[in-house]
Amino acid sequence: EATTTTSSKAKAEAEAPKGGGGVSVTSLVAVVRACHLFTRFRNAADKLAFAVHSYMLCKGYRLVACGESADSLEKVLSKDDEVGVEGWNDKEREYCFAYIPEGNEAVRVIVKCESRTPAMRVTAQFAFSSGEFLLVSPGGEAKAPEPVTGEYQVGD
Repeated sequence: EATTTTSSKAKAEAEAPKGGGGVSVTSLVAVVRACHLFTRFRNAADKLAFAVHSYMLCKGYRLVACGESADSLEKVLSKDDEVGVEGWNDKEREYCFAYIPEGNEAVRVIVKCESRTPAMRVTAQFAFSSGEFLLVSPGGEAKAPEPVTGEYQVGD
């Protein structure tokens, strides 16, 4: 019976969002599984990059570009319409996705995933659709925000 309680607790923890507004593992897996019906994964890097994309969808971001059409802020600043994932993995081990956050039409977010075995580097860049940057320095001038970067192990 202790095992049942432990596994129930572990399941509840996996299903519960973390850190106030996080994404549950169950939600993320559901998105990946639903999309897997029409998405072909070539390797573990494809799977991890698509999991990152699925996480963004679960957080309420709207995909406005992917692949080469999403690889720079200049290319996505004027994009507003939601798009599908066609072409998301056209390049081998390099993936780009551009998003608009829910409720903030003026912001664009580019997420780049670059797989360099055995790790994948994930970088997010942010800007207003007007081309202005989000950060203001203590002196009051606008400046480019530092990209947010993380590195994750690519497994099979």
